[in-house]
Amino acid sequence: MPTVSMTVNGKSVSGDVEGRTLLVDFLRNNLSLTGTHVGCDTSQCGACTVLSIFCETIFHLQEPMWAAIPASAAPVPFTSMAIP
Repeated sequence: MPTVSMTVNGKSVSGDVEGRTLLVDFLRNNLSLTGTHVGCDTSQCGACTVLSIFCETIFHLQEPMWAAIPASAAPVPFTSMAIP
């Protein structure tokens, strides 16, 4: 089981997840952050959207890149990021 680490709401968090774990499940079940909702199960309605910042160490960017991510469609191992 892979271990993921990220910053969520300014705090460093980590956890063991299965490869198919979605970000919305990690936030809700592992971190008890229930503000991210699963509204439609297809990420069409926007209830699962989280704001994230991808840092230059991941994508070799000159500056951090902000993105809105549908958490019900993003697997956790892919989303090594900071959620402000």
